[in-house]
Order: sequence, then C-alpha cells, then structure tokens
Amino acid sequence: MISLIMAFLSLGTGSWGNVLINFALVAISGGLFLYSYYSGKYQRCYLITIVVIFLIVFPVMFFTSGGYRGGMPAFFVFAIIFTVLMLEKRRALIVSLLEILLYMGLCLVAYHFPDTVTPFATEADRLADILLAFVSVSIVCGSVLYFHLKEYNQQQLLLEEQNLRLRSLDNAKSTFLTTVAHEIKNPLSSISLHARDTSELLEEEPLDFSLMQENLRTIEQSVMRIDRIVLDLMDTVSIEQGRLALSLIPSDLSGLLYSVKKDYCSHPSSKNNQLVLTTQSGLPEISADPERLIQVVTNLISNAERHTQNGTIT
Repeated sequence: MISLIMAFLSLGTGSWGNVLINFALVAISGGLFLYSYYSGKYQRCYLITIVVIFLIVFPVMFFTSGGYRGGMPAFFVFAIIFTVLMLEKRRALIVSLLEILLYMGLCLVAYHFPDTVTPFATEADRLADILLAFVSVSIVCGSVLYFHLKEYNQQQLLLEEQNLRLRSLDNAKSTFLTTVAHEIKNPLSSISLHARDTSELLEEEPLDFSLMQENLRTIEQSVMRIDRIVLDLMDTVSIEQGRLALSLIPSDLSGLLYSVKKDYCSHPSSKNNQLVLTTQSGLPEISADPERLIQVVTNLISNAERHTQNGTIT
C-alpha cells in the first residue's frame, strides 16, 4: 500500500524512475504476501523481503529520491524494525546491525558524493516525500506494534488460563493418585494380614482347614477387588483416548442383576449386609454390553457395601 501511494505520488512529480521502482515493490510485496499465505513458508518470504527490498531496493530508492534529504531515512527505520520482528533471536540482531551499517554508509556516500543523488525538482516535492514517508512509516509501525502487543496480551491471558487449568489438573491428579493408593492399600493390607495368618496356621497342630479356607476366600476377594480397580483405571484411560469399545447385544437385565447377586452372595459380607434384588417380571431385552453392565452394578454395590454396616442393599 505504501509503495502504491508512493508510485502515484511520483507520477505527480514526474520521477519515472521512482514510479517504476514503487510499482515493482507493489508486485514483489504482493507476490510474497500471496506466496506466504498459501505455502506457509513465512521465514523464506521474510528473508527475500529483507534481501530484495531492504538491502537492494531501498538503497537504490535512496539515491533516486533525494538521499538523506528525502523520506528514505524513515523507511530505513521501517526496515530495521521489521527485520527485528521478522527474524528470530541472534539472526535478527546481526541482520539489523548490518542494515544500520549499510544505511549509515549510504548517507556518508551521499554526503561525500552528492552527484550520485537525484534531487527533488522542488522544495514542495521534497516536503511531500518526507511527510508521506513519515506518516506511512508511523502508521504501519504503530499498527504492527499495536497488534503485536494485543496478541502478546491475549497470549498472556491464555497462558494464565492454561496455568490455572494445569494446576487444577495437577491437584486432581494428586487427589486421584491418593484415592487409588488408598483403594489399593486396603485390599493389599487384607491380603498381607490373611496370608500371614494362614502361614501361622500352617505351623499349628492340628491344622484348622476351615479357618485357612476362610482366609483364602478373603484373599481371593481382595485380589478381585484390586483387579476391578485396575480395570476401572484402564477403562478411564480408554474413555479419555476414545478407545472404549462396547459390544452391544440383546441382554436380559434381570438375568444380569441376578448373576451379580449370586456372585455377591457367594462371598459373605464382611459388614453383615444383606443384598436384596427386586425385579419386575416380563421385562423386555435391552441392547447393552453385559460385561460393562455387570461391572457398573458391581461397582455400585461395592460402594454401597463400603458405606453400609448391618444393613440392606436393595
């Protein structure tokens, strides 16, 4: 846009060299814009912009547009600012320093060899060039810095939100691990206790097989409880990753509930609870994954068992 405005301004002053250079800049910058937009290769376009426009075209325009007496020094500032914005880390500092040295050298050449500079036809043309360069560079640089700062502030807000979310997830993870550790610790303690008790019973005479069998049943129940916890954890991971598969088939809900009750009644309740199953007769089949339903109901009964003493779970 700046080059297009400068080209039409140069038409009014009759500086045909500047007209051609500015129209060439319109074509180059427009082509680079489209190429970077569709290819995503921004760094390559940045490098071409710096080499072709900032290091070649700008020095040529400096000598065809009044030298340091025109508006080109403002565009030198424009070039240095955009070089720092476009390049990264050390490369930005090195290239911008080279540009500063180059532009200083151009001013010294124009000072010592004034014949190399094409002056403006009138003082009004020189003033117009200086004002247009000043206004254009101020608007463009100010706009770019405004949007950069706006984007930076938005990134800061997003970063703060992500940090809060991460802290929340970290707290949830800690709570989760504490809960899992507690859930596994109880059956492990039971296994350890009854295994030690069984080991001591084996050293006694006569052997009390009934008590040892009871210990083994308790150990088996604890192992099954740990197994359920591990399966629940694996299911949780599968759900989060979208990999939990359900095998939906026609299922008899009453039959499934009865099998859960039968399994529960085969292991006497440690808290002296009674499980009661009440179902309506003649219920139709449902489309479900039987294993998952059994798992859900078993977990619900396990929760009820944990919080009920000498009661009834219905």
